[in-house]
Amino acid sequence: PSFGRKVEFEGNCNAGITSPEAGVIKSTVGGWGKWCRGKESFTENDAIKGISFKIGSETAHWVAGLSDHTAMGNYANIEFGMCARGHYSCSTPEIWESGARSYYPPAGSCENGDWQNQVWTIMINKAGKVEYAVDGEVYYTSTKPLVYPWHFAIDVYTASDPELFDMKYITG
Repeated sequence: PSFGRKVEFEGNCNAGITSPEAGVIKSTVGGWGKWCRGKESFTENDAIKGISFKIGSETAHWVAGLSDHTAMGNYANIEFGMCARGHYSCSTPEIWESGARSYYPPAGSCENGDWQNQVWTIMINKAGKVEYAVDGEVYYTSTKPLVYPWHFAIDVYTASDPELFDMKYITG
């Protein structure tokens, strides 16, 4: 995949969740229902085919991914999400789809290398299916159909500065 422009959020975040610059999310609050939504949405005819990002803190705990909801409530409104659990669990990264866990990685996955330099991706493949990868290695492909238009969304459980950084759209 090719990585394009950075994700922007302009005014689409709950109080305490901010984007000090494009491609960065930070929070001063925690607890599910603390969300932020990208300002753009995409259809199947757009060149944008997903998102990529890096984890901002080893204690970060959130669900981030693709949503077709214009109003966010919590992580259940993220249809295709990756979950980082920081120090809470060795299950990072988990896959959550519409509020239900779809994939739980094998034991010991929290020792998965240099987390601040890993690139996490959620991408629509050539078959139109959503696939999840870390550093280019796909570890789960969804069987659930994608609903358009979609946008990037995150629901934050713990306060971190930053939660995510280097968030970019994937093209082609």
